[in-house]
Amino acid sequence: MSETPRSNQQVPTEIRRMISMVRGRMALGRFLAGLHDCLVIGLVVVLLLVLVAKTVPDFSPNWWLILSIMGGCSLFGGWLMARRARLSESAIAALIDERLQLRDRISTALHCMGREDPFAQAALADAIEIARVPENRVRLARAFAPQAPGGAWVAPVIGVLALLLWTVVPSGDLFAADPLEAQKAAEAERNAVEDTMRAVLEEIEENDALAEQLGDVTDNFALDEGRPDGGLDPEQQRREALRKVSELEQRLEEIVNGEQGKQMEAMERALAEMETESGDARELSEAMKQGDFSKAREALEELQKKMDDGSMTEEQRKELAESFEKMAEQLKQAAQNKDALEEALRRAGLDPSLAQNQQALEQAMKQAGDLNQQQMEQLKQMMNAQNASSQSCQNMSDALSQMAQQAQQGQSGQSQQEMQQMLSNAEQMQQMLMQAQAAKGQCQGGNGSGMGNPAQMANLLPSKPQGSQQSGQPGQGFGSRPGPGG
Repeated sequence: MSETPRSNQQVPTEIRRMISMVRGRMALGRFLAGLHDCLVIGLVVVLLLVLVAKTVPDFSPNWWLILSIMGGCSLFGGWLMARRARLSESAIAALIDERLQLRDRISTALHCMGREDPFAQAALADAIEIARVPENRVRLARAFAPQAPGGAWVAPVIGVLALLLWTVVPSGDLFAADPLEAQKAAEAERNAVEDTMRAVLEEIEENDALAEQLGDVTDNFALDEGRPDGGLDPEQQRREALRKVSELEQRLEEIVNGEQGKQMEAMERALAEMETESGDARELSEAMKQGDFSKAREALEELQKKMDDGSMTEEQRKELAESFEKMAEQLKQAAQNKDALEEALRRAGLDPSLAQNQQALEQAMKQAGDLNQQQMEQLKQMMNAQNASSQSCQNMSDALSQMAQQAQQGQSGQSQQEMQQMLSNAEQMQQMLMQAQAAKGQCQGGNGSGMGNPAQMANLLPSKPQGSQQSGQPGQGFGSRPGPGG
């Protein structure tokens, strides 16, 4: 049978206080039970985390955060349990009658609420009288005193176990390798790194120009086979060897992508724009277009022999002179082409026309507030490399113009020797850079990244909007060529 709804105003104050006290004490009991269950779950998690922390040294949880979260979740779980399954007034009244042995006097009074008959009034008065007796209130408090939940000892035991495990048990590494195996592995890696260092030093010594560039490095990094290593353990020796290789790789990186590398790249880019000539100058023009200075030097020696032995006809000499003039004109135009530097200046927010005036460009860079020291240094390297490349192209152009005049006369002269010397110098620089690139590729532990081509250099500079201007596609320069892997 459903219970008739009653408002708090209809229930007498004495009976309402009894019901409220019982309801609060029952809610407290449910809260303690829920809190205990949540604490057990949280402490089991903490115990597992302590076990992991003791066996894996790299695992270091934030215990304050974990305990705070566990406490908050436990309180919230207890609150949810306290709010769950709240009993009605009739059910609570039945529990009061049962535990105080009142023979349903409180329950009968609640069911007689709102009735005017003598039985209902007598039952209600009797219940009020019972509620007013102080002794009954004491009995009620004892009968509904909050009890510890079943198995209340579980949570404290788990907590104490976790605390003892954390404070008493020493830490270890469950997944650590055998110390002897770790030592052997470190020694093997150190030997491998030192073998790499020897191979790189041998690679450097094969090129005199590169060895001269890195003279201090080759002296500092030469491995002394008889050096005493007893003061360092294998792991320290391994790290020291890796540091040396990394430093050497960095020095090679500075050469490959430094001013010389950028100069060679600019020269190869300029020569790549040349057109291939026909006739006797074909081999020379093709070699220069491909940036093969060794082959170009050999082709020039062959032409010199032909001019010296008189085997060339008048028509062949005239055609050769015209080819020399065309090549000289193309090199002259290449010497004036500074598109890459202009693009870099445009990206840096500077006037591109400054590429034609070195002094004005240096002054503008000093006054530019958007450029940091590294960007200014990179832009200065690019400017110097472009100027050196332009000067080399201009010198080759002058030599070819003089060679054209001498070719018409059927003889060779000082200009051919100057041209051969310029090609020889370019060949030596190219070989030195290629050797440095190969040695750099063998190094272990370096970053292996280059910043050689102008497009990459320009990208490092602060950009400013230039209207509808679009940047060109990045080129493939010397600094971008991959070297052999280590």
